[in-house]
Amino acid sequence: MRRSELEILDDDKIDEIIDSCKVIRVGFVDNGLSYVVPFNFGFGYSPEGKRVFYMHGACEGKKIDLLKKYPRVGFELDFGCEIVKRDNGYTTLYKSVIGYGDAGIIENDKERRIGINSIMKHYHINDYEIDAYVFNETVVWVIEVDKLTCKVHS
Repeated sequence: MRRSELEILDDDKIDEIIDSCKVIRVGFVDNGLSYVVPFNFGFGYSPEGKRVFYMHGACEGKKIDLLKKYPRVGFELDFGCEIVKRDNGYTTLYKSVIGYGDAGIIENDKERRIGINSIMKHYHINDYEIDAYVFNETVVWVIEVDKLTCKVHS
């Protein structure tokens, strides 16, 4: 990281920043090109202690095809972006998280519910019970994070 003085290393602080973000942008590989899609998301930790992000959507389509073909993905989250004037010009204030990991579709219904509940909890909807039809028509997938970096410029 070029501006190491802006890097956040504390896991609790990183989780606070992630919790403040409303959208995760996931980058897939599409025949050597990048294909970036914004998602609502939930997050937490796997039993092995890895940070995970949960997403959901339709059971078919381009992103599912790409996910199955090449599950290695990159992601980006940010918030608080503001351009401010300084003595010598302008700068941008922000908080961001960037990383990569392996993505996969969750097949187990119990784990799928954990993913959906994580997404709803992230948006402060705690009493949600998904309709059985909608549950069966929804794919839930997860990114197991291998590496991420977090920067804050304030």
